[in-house]
Amino acid sequence: MSILDSKFIIDGVPEDLTLRELLDESCEAYPSPQTIVDESILEDLAEPDYETSRVEKYGNALNSKIHSGSKSFSLTHSEFCTLRDLSAAILETLFCEGIFSLQEIEIGLRWNWDIEKIGNAASLYNSVAAASEFLSGLSVKISEYAIEKHGKCSFEAFCTGVHSDRGFMDFISSAYDGFEQHYEDAYITQEKICDEALVPEEESYVIYIPFDQSAPALAGSAFSSFISHVGSGAPLIGDSAYFSDCYQICREFIKDGIALSAAQVGSGGLYYAASRLTEGGCGLDLSTGSLESQNPSKNIVEILFSEIPGMLLQVSSYDRDYVDTELLLQEVAYYTVGKPTLSHKGLKILNGNGGAVAQILDMLLTTQTSEGED
Repeated sequence: MSILDSKFIIDGVPEDLTLRELLDESCEAYPSPQTIVDESILEDLAEPDYETSRVEKYGNALNSKIHSGSKSFSLTHSEFCTLRDLSAAILETLFCEGIFSLQEIEIGLRWNWDIEKIGNAASLYNSVAAASEFLSGLSVKISEYAIEKHGKCSFEAFCTGVHSDRGFMDFISSAYDGFEQHYEDAYITQEKICDEALVPEEESYVIYIPFDQSAPALAGSAFSSFISHVGSGAPLIGDSAYFSDCYQICREFIKDGIALSAAQVGSGGLYYAASRLTEGGCGLDLSTGSLESQNPSKNIVEILFSEIPGMLLQVSSYDRDYVDTELLLQEVAYYTVGKPTLSHKGLKILNGNGGAVAQILDMLLTTQTSEGED
């Protein structure tokens, strides 16, 4: 019997749907499904052991680990890790040449899972349920999926293409308006329309747009794995409507050339994303002051290494009014976090509470935030 058609009982409570039913509502019924009984893996309530003064040492070591191909996926926090990696696959399409909307993207999903250990089957069910619910909320189609019961537990999401029914609606609209309009079907290519490397333009700044308004947290992150700490209370990602708003406006900024460069925030957090921006040779002064003000109970390590999906965008100062207006109209929260510089290479962290230079920068970098729509 395939694991896709097995019944799950987690923490003593039977789940209503099988993994196949979660992923494909139109699947045919299968007789006598296998029942899998499991319990959730407990979180680690102990405090993590790290020093806030060693941010750059942590960041450089973590960057090297991620660059080497090391991936972290916490079974304890499988819902969060699934949505983080699923979001990364979706955000990757922001850089792609093509004509498409978020709802026209098609996503493939693949799980490789060892369900023999206690807690692993529950983690798998939670992972599949999180992916299904999130994509359903985004109205993004699952084009293919597979679950294999062997090897190390892992999850992969990837864009398989786009679909479109836009032609018929465009024709009806055009006919009603009394003129004929040419339309193109949705398409997507691997060609990138925006680079990750900062453009060496000092009359520009970097904004951070988190695609979810959860508070920063380290549980489930690559940093937690790096310091061998399971942690508790991973970020609660899942506001599909807000995610969609953020995607739409970032796509517009990138496609219209408003974004001079961009990097997605995911595994490795804000630190890793900002580091990638500097790989072309232009330096970046990154200030965490606005984020610390917004999250007074969080320290700089939590802010820099939390893995809430989002985007870093480099924008020209000449487009500032336009960017501010568009983000405010869409009710998307954002933070001015950095400024490209030619005075040094690489990433320099300017903690908002870390000295006069950082404080002056924080006063110069105006922060605009607003609530997103439900």
